[in-house]
Amino acid sequence: MAVRLAILHVANSNCVFLSSKKKGDSMMTKRNGIIVLFTAFTMVLGLATNSPVSYAEENGNSLNAVDENRFSELVEGFHENDFIRAGEYVEALPNFSELSLEELDVLVANYMISNLLRLRSTYLPPTAYGGLNAKEVALAKNHPFEATQFYGSSQVAINYTKTKFGRNGFQDASDAFRHAMWNGNLTQRIGASRAKVWTDAHEAYSSGIDKQMDLHNNQLGRTIGKNYGSTNPGINVKNMADKIYSEIKAGKGKVIKNNKLVSSKF
Repeated sequence: MAVRLAILHVANSNCVFLSSKKKGDSMMTKRNGIIVLFTAFTMVLGLATNSPVSYAEENGNSLNAVDENRFSELVEGFHENDFIRAGEYVEALPNFSELSLEELDVLVANYMISNLLRLRSTYLPPTAYGGLNAKEVALAKNHPFEATQFYGSSQVAINYTKTKFGRNGFQDASDAFRHAMWNGNLTQRIGASRAKVWTDAHEAYSSGIDKQMDLHNNQLGRTIGKNYGSTNPGINVKNMADKIYSEIKAGKGKVIKNNKLVSSKF
């Protein structure tokens, strides 16, 4: 679509000039025709080779600069680690803090389309990558940058859980901490309401007391996360992790023992 628009733009900008020539001035007409085609070709080449950053900047970081259909088609084949890498990429940009959410969406989508696909085959099914669930895919299609924060915060939670408990367990206190930490860090990044949308999507296909446990601990993490803003995030993340750990230890979280949902106190 972008290529077609580029050619039309160049052709339309020159059509008045070409049509104003006399019929006998065939050499001039041919020469200008060649110029039009050459200019269109160079523009197409530029669109194909520009980096995601320069491409977005040259197009005003407009969402029109993204092949949205292409991105939507590819989302199901992306792994959560792909979003983490894209998030690290945009967060390292010198003007990151000045970019709007819409501009960040453009940069993430362009990065993933133009960079990640070079590193893997696009013919493998989504399950080959441990793909996103259907609810996460739907969100990621419309909110690429939030997806990077969603999966980035999950990695933060996994790392802190390993530090605090020495493991990432299942249905135990470490599990409760991991979910709370995930939601707390995500709240720091995109706010509690959007964090809830994403983590609810993640739990969409779970059920029973396992789902009850996760939703409870998710809410605990968001509540705590509201008190630890994004200012000086390194310190705040550590302090928040300590707070969440103490709350889980005090029994504010939920775990499963003997198929029953009980206090996380230990």
